[in-house]
Amino acid sequence: MNNLIKFAFIAMGLISNLSFAETSPQVVEQSSNNRNFETIMYKYSHILRTANANIISSSESLPHNTQEAHELFEDRCATRGDINEVSKKVSLTYNYAITNAEFECVKKDYFGAPQSTKFIISIKNEKLVDLKIINLQAQTDRLDFNQYNLESKDKAEMAIAVGLSVLASGLTAKELYNNEPDKVLHAEVGSIISATATLFSYYGLHLNKTQSLLVGIATTIVISLAKEYLYDSQFPGKHSVDVNDAIATMYGGGVSALFIKIKFEF
Repeated sequence: MNNLIKFAFIAMGLISNLSFAETSPQVVEQSSNNRNFETIMYKYSHILRTANANIISSSESLPHNTQEAHELFEDRCATRGDINEVSKKVSLTYNYAITNAEFECVKKDYFGAPQSTKFIISIKNEKLVDLKIINLQAQTDRLDFNQYNLESKDKAEMAIAVGLSVLASGLTAKELYNNEPDKVLHAEVGSIISATATLFSYYGLHLNKTQSLLVGIATTIVISLAKEYLYDSQFPGKHSVDVNDAIATMYGGGVSALFIKIKFEF
């Protein structure tokens, strides 16, 4: 019992330390001998420049898209040694795969009064996922972008995920079904069916990720059962109804769903 209590305290301590590490801010202040701020600033400037999103804002004075946000960010936060620059700093916080960078850039306006602009930029896998801009007068409300647009890198990664799921389905089915070619083929076809239905549901019908994965699995189940009990049963001379064929097809669909879920998350 005492060992169990000790283990519980140790586990709580580890979890507490992990949570702190994920949310503890790393602050980098701009100074004449500090290059860290400049490195971080230009990284996020590039992310803003390559993003393609509209910005929802209640103020006409703020940017309406990420290209305008990039230009404002460069004007306020770039390190040019301008006499109008007052101070610049960035706070980085980490929450699992999301990195939040909060830039506070103070620059003198035309009349010499300091004007503070704050950029809160959230990225995942080096891509923009959220953006808020705040100055003394107004702030943006939210970022509006098309999450269903696939870049070339995304297309390649998704194709690899689907290919690996088909390969894994075939190899594991080969072991499960004692190297029966028919069952291996059913598993591979099930993987392709599930992947096709999932990706069409997400990128074509714009369902959310969980719904799309469920559609992919459900489609595989329906097609596998229909093939055995509606099609094969009509041609007893050529085909035989085998529930294991349907199970092998469903198995491949499940493997595909697992691989695509991993790709969705990362």
